[in-house]
Amino acid sequence: MSNSLQWSDYDEWNDWIAEILFPEVEVATPVYLDVEDDVVARLSISAGIAADDVVPALLDVVRATLLSRGPSAFDRHHRRLAAWRAGTRVETNPLIALLSVFSLAAEKMASGDGMAAHNYYGRLGDLLAVRDSERLASSYRAVAEPFWASLNLWLESLGGRRGLPTAYSVGLRYVGLALSQALVREADRRNLERFFADFALAPRSELPPGELLPLIGSWVSQTPSPATNHLAKLWKKPALQERIAEVAATLLAEWDGAEQENANGAAHRGRVRLVLQLTSFPKRRARLSPLFFVADASRTRDSRLLGDTPVDVKLVPSMPGAATLADAGLIDAADLLEGVLTLEDATAGRLERRPRGLVVFRRDELSGAWIEVPQVLLGDDVVLLVADRLLAATTSLLDAVARAGWKLDKETPGIPQGWTLVRDVEVFGRPASPESLHLDVRALVPLTSSQLKLAGGFALPGALRHRWHTWRAPEIRAVSDSSGFTVRLVSLGAPGEDDEPLVLEEWSDNGTGSVIQALDGLDLEDGDYQVELVADGTVSARKSVVLRSSDNPDAIQWARVESIMHDISDPLAVMGADSGAGAVRLHGVELEYDAPIRRPSESSPPPAQPWWKPVRDKERQAKVALRRPEAESCFYTGAHYTIVEQVPIDSKTFRPKVASSAGVCKWCGLERRYPASYWRNKRDYDRRRGASTSDTVDVRALPPVVPVTEPSDDWSTAFDALQYTGGGHASLLARVAAQIDPSRVFYKEFVQTLDSLGHIELRRAATDLSEISWEVTSTAVVDTGADRVLTGYWPPVLRDIAAQNSEDHGHIYSVEQQRRGPDRVATTASDDALLQWLEIEDVAIAGDAAGALVDALPPLSTVIAALPRRHMNGWLETQWFDPARAAWVDGEGMDGVGAYRVGRFASEYFYRTHGDLDDGTAAIGDVYLVKHAAAADLANRPLIAWSRDSRELAVPLGASLPGLYQRAAVLCSGRAPERRRNYMVYMSVPERVASRLTYLLTN
Repeated sequence: MSNSLQWSDYDEWNDWIAEILFPEVEVATPVYLDVEDDVVARLSISAGIAADDVVPALLDVVRATLLSRGPSAFDRHHRRLAAWRAGTRVETNPLIALLSVFSLAAEKMASGDGMAAHNYYGRLGDLLAVRDSERLASSYRAVAEPFWASLNLWLESLGGRRGLPTAYSVGLRYVGLALSQALVREADRRNLERFFADFALAPRSELPPGELLPLIGSWVSQTPSPATNHLAKLWKKPALQERIAEVAATLLAEWDGAEQENANGAAHRGRVRLVLQLTSFPKRRARLSPLFFVADASRTRDSRLLGDTPVDVKLVPSMPGAATLADAGLIDAADLLEGVLTLEDATAGRLERRPRGLVVFRRDELSGAWIEVPQVLLGDDVVLLVADRLLAATTSLLDAVARAGWKLDKETPGIPQGWTLVRDVEVFGRPASPESLHLDVRALVPLTSSQLKLAGGFALPGALRHRWHTWRAPEIRAVSDSSGFTVRLVSLGAPGEDDEPLVLEEWSDNGTGSVIQALDGLDLEDGDYQVELVADGTVSARKSVVLRSSDNPDAIQWARVESIMHDISDPLAVMGADSGAGAVRLHGVELEYDAPIRRPSESSPPPAQPWWKPVRDKERQAKVALRRPEAESCFYTGAHYTIVEQVPIDSKTFRPKVASSAGVCKWCGLERRYPASYWRNKRDYDRRRGASTSDTVDVRALPPVVPVTEPSDDWSTAFDALQYTGGGHASLLARVAAQIDPSRVFYKEFVQTLDSLGHIELRRAATDLSEISWEVTSTAVVDTGADRVLTGYWPPVLRDIAAQNSEDHGHIYSVEQQRRGPDRVATTASDDALLQWLEIEDVAIAGDAAGALVDALPPLSTVIAALPRRHMNGWLETQWFDPARAAWVDGEGMDGVGAYRVGRFASEYFYRTHGDLDDGTAAIGDVYLVKHAAAADLANRPLIAWSRDSRELAVPLGASLPGLYQRAAVLCSGRAPERRRNYMVYMSVPERVASRLTYLLTN
């Protein structure tokens, strides 16, 4: 067979396997190069051969590519890999077919009796028909790490579009990589989700594999075992247990908390947790709500809440794997903490959460919210809600186990009376005698004894973890129960390069058992790094650190982004919900014309003073009261009533059939596990009785917790993270915003501010105005009259060129920090000078962008008429917007013209015209849009005021100008609007723009 034909056949198989095992997905999950029976069946269809012939045929094409002589059998593949790495790395990885054979050898190794390394090479030699086992072993060891790393690199380069990489191994340096793919089957991996739920492990938590070993062992050894038969069989081989734990650790890091139906046919189970939002916008507040981990959580459905009086409720998607109440304000915080929360759901059955006096919340990276967990992990960021009766015991324990800097908070609105919020808690130690602690505070005893974690920093949006913005790198937190280790930072090269690994820094624990090191102060550049924990000369744990900024944008994501243009002839373009295919199109600050605008340019004099008298919105009261626990409950008395399950005994040996049994408090559901062996219990008791000290970290020697930055410090970092990403689904925007403030209110302000500045363009759904997608706008310049403001894509490298040339030519270059927006960057240099300096194409010179836009916008009534409609369902509990007071007031029904709000926190907004009253419909609107429409219809005045002296335009707080009307006002100055007492203020608005807006908002 000719060489070209050999590779043609090989590449064909390579592509088939890639398409089957790594298809493009909407939601990225861990993927494995594991040739199971279903994969073989699909390959048989692709190849047009019988299923029994698939593996022999695959082996034939791979064997034909190997070298029979020379130091390495895989030298040809090594050369092809080098060529692939030199390219964009998004073409299909050329090693997939070869790696699948490596995986098949690992599967055969696991199914055999011997687990020594030479056993793997023997199996691989049989598959590849290579008799020289020494040469084969040497060849494999030389390529194993770069070959498997290339699979991870391919998946990472695609940004999770074909799944998340899993080819990692700490132990069994070479063979462990192949075992990481083939050892645990798909059914086993689904089964492990039940293990995570059984041990109440927090979704998306990172645990060292060694910490999972005893937990998995206890779980598998139960009678009957909840594990699959295959997994239970593998666990009986001690040499495989660490590999299984590595797979479990990888799965846990990406698990969303929902259990899928597993191969054993076990039913779906649901769980209830509390979620805490700590917000600073528009004011500091703590807000509690329930979170239901249920199957099919992405589907909206009706359920029943069993409080003092049963209430029908609607569950809506919240975060991956979980749902929440559509009306989150149904239950107040005191009831959620002190009542019995019970939900009946057709899919999940009956779910219940009973109150406890100490509630631990762990920060969720995706949502920015704090989710209830049963126990802390070393080094995690947590906050606590503590009942007053447990506060002294809790603070005493925190003094012994937590890093200094935690704070007590009783003042933040939303914290119920009788409870204290404990902020900035990071547990790094273990108490000397945890068994002597009261059960209620044992949630602060870490589940783990060692950890290597990267925490804090500003995470970049996307499916891949361990990617941070270069300006806000994370902190290293390493803890080990065996002191005498070091942590080192290794540089793997600049983006797109393959430099030799270089150790940049190394830190010793100096016998303390911990290393805490901020990466922020090391002036690291965009690049790929690795953090390694080294003990006794061996790497026992490693984490990747990818640092990026807009100087090195995500080219793959940018290529996938569709440009968002708005058709100004469509009234819904004001809200970003148009088709985008008209003759006059808007992109950021630039208007493109295929034909002149034929729209009257009438204007009206704006009110000189605010005509409304603002009052505070009336806060809606909770509707559902939960049943309180019995008076003798442990919640009140502190005395737990633990019921221990009976241990099954072997009738012949009289030994327990299980390694442990569970004890559950009948009042609060607190669970503990007890060894089933008398001798193990006795050893544990003797050990505890003899132990006066514990090998734990001295938390007093640790640096204090780093205080959280002010939101204003993160706006520019957040916008640069968006410039790095380029655009995409609206969920990417939400993840960036949540790192400043997790509230929905802030998300709306974040999106609207960037949109009004012309930095991003939004596409909204025409059905309900929800955000669908976004895009960073083109590099552009807006003339405000006083200077030229830089908008859209301006990475630091371009800004530096503009700054240096402005200074060299005697112009002013200014960077103005905004409290509620990214830095305003401007220069007094002319447009022509900027074009000459930048030497790049496609710079949009927008000129008077505000004036051009305000002339192109339609009247508000035209927008209201074009909004999507919904037939009314007879809502009774609504609020009506009173323009004279610029506030929502309670009402019943929606039987008049005006703006309406339904729901307490995740509210829906509607507008009714006279036509809607006749048709029995209501327009689905945006909160700002319906408020301004109500002012025009009910008061015949715009909800604005303009000062001729200061050229400032003001609107009531909470009634910002909607959509593109706000962009026109903001582009007058290029400054984000400012909040002043009860007003939102737009600066430097000329009379012409203010008058035109007045006309548009009243017609």
